[in-house]
Amino acid sequence: MEEIKQVSNALQLLEEMLKGKKFFGGEKVGFLDIAFGWITIWLGAIEEVAALDFFNPYQYPLLHIWSNKFKE
Repeated sequence: MEEIKQVSNALQLLEEMLKGKKFFGGEKVGFLDIAFGWITIWLGAIEEVAALDFFNPYQYPLLHIWSNKFKE
């Protein structure tokens, strides 16, 4: 449970960083987008296996939108 709390805290911080932006670097993909982008795939696999919901679109709407835009 402690690890889940740590992930939730980190995702909340990232959610705050996206306010008013399309990507972490602004309107274009930047370094942080690339560094964090692969984690979305990894977390997606963990969500499926462990029946967890890290990228809940209601809890983290900006991260959800960012993830979809980044994957495009």
